[in-house]
Amino acid sequence: MTLAVFFGCAFIAFGPAFALFVFTIAKDPLRVIILIAGAFFWLLSLLLSSLVWFIAIKASNSQDLTLQRGLLIFGVFFSVLLQEVFRFTYYRLLRKATEGLAAITDDDGSAISVRQMAYGKLCSCPSLCSAENSLVLLGFMLHSGSLDGRFDQMSVCVSCAVAGLGFGIMSGAFSMINVLSDSLGPGTVGIFGDSQYYFITAALMTLALTLLHTFWGVLFFEGCEKSCWWVIAAVVSLHLLVAGLSLLNPLYEGSLPPVYGITLLMGVWAFFSSGGSLHSLNALCTRRKAEGESS
Repeated sequence: MTLAVFFGCAFIAFGPAFALFVFTIAKDPLRVIILIAGAFFWLLSLLLSSLVWFIAIKASNSQDLTLQRGLLIFGVFFSVLLQEVFRFTYYRLLRKATEGLAAITDDDGSAISVRQMAYGKLCSCPSLCSAENSLVLLGFMLHSGSLDGRFDQMSVCVSCAVAGLGFGIMSGAFSMINVLSDSLGPGTVGIFGDSQYYFITAALMTLALTLLHTFWGVLFFEGCEKSCWWVIAAVVSLHLLVAGLSLLNPLYEGSLPPVYGITLLMGVWAFFSSGGSLHSLNALCTRRKAEGESS
């Protein structure tokens, strides 16, 4: 039974992220690099926030429960702010790398901008936006097939969702790995009156955070590129809100529904922000239906 819980929770928490990696990232070396770099930047934020947390704990009275609870809340929100600082730092790094990435284009081609590198909005090029060459996956316009000469060497335009997914995968791994280890036993969940849904809710929360980081990556990069600071503020505020809702656990009915509502909202926002539309989604569905009928 413990083995079933382990694999079930692991698939819930990391299944969608693994699918995104296999189908949209693994075949493109540049995307793999951006994914790993995003995960590394999240690790740096964790390192610094852990250092601050360690100093605060050592400098405080461990017997004062009220103080320790306050430090926990402070640590959660400080960690969120630090993650967003490192997300912005990562954006700046990619911005600086634009000139270097231009070297992989043709000599007579235009340079690859962060906007193109970030979330693949190529709809200004009609030849790239035909129904035959566009694939809408989770709202991100990832173009496949033959591209024009300017992008032959990149194969596809890299989505900033990859950077967000790197943040999300590493965040989910650190939040879920100990839970999965405990799920293997020995022990019985809820034997002392605690919730028997602890493992499943932890997996669902990890899934939501992984997807949220992906969506936030799209929106945050767009906000930086367009200098829409209200978008950046919205991403940071919603990240703080989700972190605050997690403090309501084990009152899962007060945390999970709002978090998944925010996830749905962010997914729709990221879909349209990255160039998606009802027309493109309908074109994809029509194409898939036609392919199914022809086969």
